[in-house]
Amino acid sequence: MFPTGSERGSVRRPWQLAAVAEGMSATCAVSPEAQPPLPPGERDPPAKAMRRRLRQGHREEWEQLSWLGEGAGGVDTEVQPAASPGDGDGRRRRQAQEPRALAGAATAARGEEEAEEERLEREHFRRIINAFRYYGTNMHERVNRTERQFKSLPANQQSLLPQYLPHLDKIRKCIDHNQEILQTIVKDCTHIFENKEYGEDGRGKITPASTFDMDKLKSTLKQFVRDWSEEGKPERESCYQPIISEIVKNFPKERWDFSKVNILVPGAGLGRLAWEIAKLGYACQGNEWSLFMLFSSNFVLNRCSEINSCKLYPWIHQFSNNRRSADQIRPIYFPDVDPHSLPPGSNFSMTAGDFQEIYSECNTWDCIATCFFIDTAHNVIDYIDTIWKILKPGGIWINVGPLLYHFENLGNELSIELSYEDIRTVILKYGFHIEVEEESVLSTYTVNELSMMKYYYECVLFVMWHRWIFNLHIMILYERLNLLSLKSDVHEKMLINNYCADKRYHVSHFIFLTY
Repeated sequence: MFPTGSERGSVRRPWQLAAVAEGMSATCAVSPEAQPPLPPGERDPPAKAMRRRLRQGHREEWEQLSWLGEGAGGVDTEVQPAASPGDGDGRRRRQAQEPRALAGAATAARGEEEAEEERLEREHFRRIINAFRYYGTNMHERVNRTERQFKSLPANQQSLLPQYLPHLDKIRKCIDHNQEILQTIVKDCTHIFENKEYGEDGRGKITPASTFDMDKLKSTLKQFVRDWSEEGKPERESCYQPIISEIVKNFPKERWDFSKVNILVPGAGLGRLAWEIAKLGYACQGNEWSLFMLFSSNFVLNRCSEINSCKLYPWIHQFSNNRRSADQIRPIYFPDVDPHSLPPGSNFSMTAGDFQEIYSECNTWDCIATCFFIDTAHNVIDYIDTIWKILKPGGIWINVGPLLYHFENLGNELSIELSYEDIRTVILKYGFHIEVEEESVLSTYTVNELSMMKYYYECVLFVMWHRWIFNLHIMILYERLNLLSLKSDVHEKMLINNYCADKRYHVSHFIFLTY
């Protein structure tokens, strides 16, 4: 099942979507009622952050006022102003009524706030659907501009390239095909949420979409290459496979019941990494906040069942760095596997919404796998804090990715850009222990393999253990030495210090348990 939420600047309660595929469980699904709101999340614009602070303030005020209302009759009269003769009963009534009136005002303000957020949710939802539907118009305008510019050349220069205009016609056909796929993706998407209805079919008037939304949509088309095509396999091998290998190494089938190992994948994109983990038998949940990604992952996971049954032209937006004209209009086919081929009883789910808001329950996850994710934060320390809290004692955090901070060049957005050295320092101060660390894992992100320009990232791969696993190490050490009681003699202290030095632990991290 899919609880779902939002994209940047939208509202952000976890909702639930229809089941991902037959046999997929929602054991890990997040209940909105069980998740109290947290302070402002990392992806919120300033206005949204202020609204949530205000709501949090109303909640605190309500708790205080409720307490006052319950105890109004017992308020110390010495701190009240003196009453005129005969006004005792009225004063007592006012004492009881005024807190209730304030509480009522706070409740009303909260209701108005929630109504405003509901309106913004619907507006945002419609905006993303409109972007999917506006794609064809936007791209045809781009090709028409290219054609006008070519025709402005002298006739003798145009005659040198007789295949240029026919090539643009081929691009137009590719645009029309992409638009058909995008229309299919958003068809009936207003009903994909099990507990959320928008009451509109998304078939109203198409309006011009922002450049930002169109860029996001074009980027989403390339995500199909990365996650669900044969062409994206090398990229998945470079950044997904190291994570999967570490999971298998740390949770081997000889020692673990895979179905009881809960793994979370924040920033899941179109869901391939989470799907691959679930295919191994682990209980895995992906989390994503972008409606562009959510609509697309819902289409692949729920509505695609035949291998390579769909086709897209993801490179037609690239007019530069093409070696051959044919490279621009080459198709990719997806999905390269049947998304419904998970083993029977697989526990695979996805959530949508703000990572920090949805995941607030402590000691919940055995493993958190982040791939090209931590640099999406306004403040990466907030992510570290959340991961530390929701990991179970002894749980592990596996990360692969660079530090291309998403909000670095947005002047109206908070953006804390830390070096990996600083992030590493913060992680260790929280109490994590580094088990694996590689600082030059070469990878790409939605790369066009035939392009004349490619970006490569030297990613950091690390595996961090939640520090309470140290207790287990100490108990194993003493068990091997047949020391059945923990005594503070010099010999034992020496053993502990040597063990800690060998494992790069600090003695202060341990809580010594007695048998």
